[in-house]
Amino acid sequence: MEAIMPEVNSPQRLSEQIRQIRAAFARQGVSINTFPPGAPAGQAEFLFRPDRVLARADRAVDVTPQLNTRLGPANVSRHDPIPGLSAFSVSSRSAAEMLQLVDDVNAAVPDPRGPVVAIDHVLHITSASCCPATEPELVGGHDLTTPPDPVPPVNPDAAAGGGVKVAVIDTGLLSGVVQLHSWLRNAPKVDGEPEDPDPILSSHYRGHGTFVAGVLRAMAPKAEVYVHALMSSGGAICESDLVPRLVAALDTGPHFISMSAGTRTTAANVLLGLQVFRDDHLSHTNTILVCAAGNDGDGGPFAPASLGWPEAVAVGALDADGSLAVYSNRGPVGPGDWVDVYARGSDVVNAYPNGAYTYTEPPSVPPKVVQFVNGMAKWSGTSFSTPLVSGLFAAWLSANPGKQPKDAWAALKIVADANAPLHAGRPALP
Repeated sequence: MEAIMPEVNSPQRLSEQIRQIRAAFARQGVSINTFPPGAPAGQAEFLFRPDRVLARADRAVDVTPQLNTRLGPANVSRHDPIPGLSAFSVSSRSAAEMLQLVDDVNAAVPDPRGPVVAIDHVLHITSASCCPATEPELVGGHDLTTPPDPVPPVNPDAAAGGGVKVAVIDTGLLSGVVQLHSWLRNAPKVDGEPEDPDPILSSHYRGHGTFVAGVLRAMAPKAEVYVHALMSSGGAICESDLVPRLVAALDTGPHFISMSAGTRTTAANVLLGLQVFRDDHLSHTNTILVCAAGNDGDGGPFAPASLGWPEAVAVGALDADGSLAVYSNRGPVGPGDWVDVYARGSDVVNAYPNGAYTYTEPPSVPPKVVQFVNGMAKWSGTSFSTPLVSGLFAAWLSANPGKQPKDAWAALKIVADANAPLHAGRPALP
């Protein structure tokens, strides 16, 4: 079955994906708004929570009276999800009202570091248009019952990744699928938090975390991989809920964190929660964050990949022939490219749950149902080039005792840069 690549930035796909995210959040009693204000879902740039404001904790004492004056004390309450960050629950606002509120408070409470308050962004596996770039596809022999080999193939070095810990930030793990495939179940068996079985919550991203773990372990068969179920609301999570879970994952001591998710934003709407996570937590460890560049098929930006953190590596996607994938975000060729490295993300084949799958996104409309029967699927997106690179980092680190995660990136960056002439100037692995 040949992959049918959807139109990049398809308004129909975006509208359907936002519908699914909103339905999943509504299941938990949470509303989600789109930016810019008043734009139809098919033209949304990013999503945010309309009843929550994030603030730097050391300025919360100044922010609180500003919010009380504007909204009334009865409509404002505070909690601190992580050290350094405060989250204020406020009366629900329209998109225009929320953005005005943030602007007014920042004007009243200046800070040399930049904004002290910000909206609560929604980060998601689905980017503003299409991430993953395709829905999962059937793959296998003529009757589809024979499981195909993974693509890219399993590393023949069975010891690759030994002693290296990788935290995967995704939808969670399906343990039944792990048992089907040797590269997942072999010791140390891939472990993680279970994926939510509610079809509204898992949405079209059921099995995404398991597939990602499979790609990573194919590159590093001995790596210790733990899948965290953070993207459990239609493949999405609010920034204020994400950052404490990221800190908890960081506290387990991973060498690498692999995250196939993010969001677009604007210069005026900073991701304050993620910035506090980086400044006060990630930067004080040796962990490297490997994150997807997103699949809008343009120059982005897509955060956190595009934020330029020295502790993070932004990963774009290549097609099977090594050319730049049409859906992959990218910068201009050369030093101006905010994407650090590119790797295969198209027509990746790995572990996937059996059962019915309903296609509802273009080009598969009206909805159609297919049955997965061999425990494998083919999928495309920077969602999958990201764990491939994480696995390559883990394999390198295990082969170089005494080195640090940053050394793995430095060494493989040399390889990627050397490969650039073969990929139209884009640094590429493997």
